Amino acid sequence: MSIKQHQTRKGIVYEARFRGPDGREVSRRFRTKKEATAWEATQVAAVARGTYLDPAAANRTLKTVADEWLASNPAKRATSISRDVSVLRKHIVPAMGHRRIGSITKPEVQKLVNEWTTQMQPRTVVRTYGTLRAVFNYAAASDWIGRSPCRDINLPKRTNTKRHVPTPGELVTLANAMRSDYAPMVWVGVVAGLRWGEVAGLRVRHVDVLRRTINVEEQVARGVGGATVIAAPKSDAGSRTLTIPAQLADLLSAHMASRGLTGADGDALLFSCTLEPRQSLPLNPRKKVVIGK
Repeated sequence: MSIKQHQTRKGIVYEARFRGPDGREVSRRFRTKKEATAWEATQVAAVARGTYLDPAAANRTLKTVADEWLASNPAKRATSISRDVSVLRKHIVPAMGHRRIGSITKPEVQKLVNEWTTQMQPRTVVRTYGTLRAVFNYAAASDWIGRSPCRDINLPKRTNTKRHVPTPGELVTLANAMRSDYAPMVWVGVVAGLRWGEVAGLRVRHVDVLRRTINVEEQVARGVGGATVIAAPKSDAGSRTLTIPAQLADLLSAHMASRGLTGADGDALLFSCTLEPRQSLPLNPRKKVVIGK
């Protein structure tokens, strides 16, 4: 810590030097020695309180921080990464990607959200804002900014979407309209209450026709760049064992027989329409994703 006097073309300035907790030296110039001394004292106090922020950190661009945030969570699902990358590329980086994180204010965030509200459905706006807020929360937790500008932002009110519940007759019509090797997917989803991705991710070893059970352990999902991946369920509760009626067990038994699948083909996907048979994909592909320009 020191304060030095310098003669410049505009007159005398006082340069305060301070070494941060990471060992890096930070300097700043002031017009008066009193201002330099006060700034130096403020930095020392911030270190003592644990609230010190590296002034250079706030100069990181939002895009740079977003790239680091995407790579910061090794447990994040491929589908979540794909969604966040899409949101950042389409809506956040074009609007604020070039800005320094320390310069973005709460009113600017509110203005951006208001613009989104005129372009997207309320539910999409909320999801998009959630990604932006997560990036700023990461920056704040990393001590790059004092606090996030995503505070008390007014969001559009989400409305419940009315969904059509198909009748038994409509389900029969749907199943009959599909190819014979695809039709069982309809009944597995309806009777067992599985999502499409969970149905598509079923393997032969997941189905026990004798005990009449289905084990939900994997699901087909969309990864970065639209690639199809096999991923674990969203949560521990998503992995479950379900009991199925005899009629569905018989239907699946006949389906496997028609495809020539036996217990020896445990890793084979039950429904061939989801992935090519020889395609092998990891449960959680991890690679650094960099947002485009």
